[in-house]
Amino acid sequence: MDGARDFIRTEFRLRHHSRWCPCCIRENCGRWMLRWRLAWSYACLIHEVFLAFRCPSPPPQARQVCTTTLPSSTEAQRWTPLC
Repeated sequence: MDGARDFIRTEFRLRHHSRWCPCCIRENCGRWMLRWRLAWSYACLIHEVFLAFRCPSPPPQARQVCTTTLPSSTEAQRWTPLC
């Protein structure tokens, strides 16, 4: 049983940062989904796009992670070329 618990803790834990679907954010007035924080969540099944994980602001860094503040609608529109 301990092996199963360890698996769940490592595979289905929440991330320390969040990915997001720019299309969902735009359509839901900036609402972020909890499922985006799950370690195995990497794509939006509704819009069929990969979840974003970097802020599109200069300077570009290899692993830049967004803060917890929500993007403005202008920024969210820059992230939605496929919507």
